[in-house]
Amino acid sequence: MTNDFVGCEMENLDQSSMRVVINRCGGAIPAAEMARQCQAAMAQGEEAVMGISHVAPTLVFIRDDGWMLAASEKFEAIAHEMWEDKWVGFCRFPSTTVQDIADYIPSSF
Repeated sequence: MTNDFVGCEMENLDQSSMRVVINRCGGAIPAAEMARQCQAAMAQGEEAVMGISHVAPTLVFIRDDGWMLAASEKFEAIAHEMWEDKWVGFCRFPSTTVQDIADYIPSSF
């Protein structure tokens, strides 16, 4: 199977279905909701931001159908295991370029 996502810039992919892992059970929320929560926390101050910093995404996995799952370092392994045989690409921030899943090296968190 060819991987049409590798080399793409994240901004050029449809991110409307992206979800963000928020707990060790693999629970996830839409990325738009995560962004809303981050904005609300920033408006409340540093303590509120610290309260959600453990779920701030540091990478995004991309499935063979284009669906995406973002995760923080803390939940990276959980996200990777969820569809391990379906991931075709990933993007680890601050990079914005999708890499082949064969090049994925787990975080050492």
